[in-house]
Amino acid sequence: MAFTYWLAFILVGVVLFILTFGGAYFIARNHIHDPRVFIGITLTSLFVLATTTTLGIIILWGAKVLVFDASFMNWLGGATVAEVAGILTVIVNFYFKAPTIAPPDTQANPPAGPQA
Repeated sequence: MAFTYWLAFILVGVVLFILTFGGAYFIARNHIHDPRVFIGITLTSLFVLATTTTLGIIILWGAKVLVFDASFMNWLGGATVAEVAGILTVIVNFYFKAPTIAPPDTQANPPAGPQA
């Protein structure tokens, strides 16, 4: 039981360390100044941290280190599945969205001909 207890905490700690310093290194190394990219990296890091923390809670609950009601654990599992489904929807829509066509030029072009 003690091994599982420390394993869950070490798992969450290692992921937090990698996300914090790895993300900061990636942002600094690639000179990211675009707020959209920065927000994307931050939200992806938070997603990974939340999923890993949930996995740690499930491991500790299974090892009887943490005591939670079964209905809470069912809710936690459902919330994690919904979180993963949400991020996968965003990713699939980004990569497989139909290309958008530029709107036609609504400005009237001057007639081509001699200028007066």
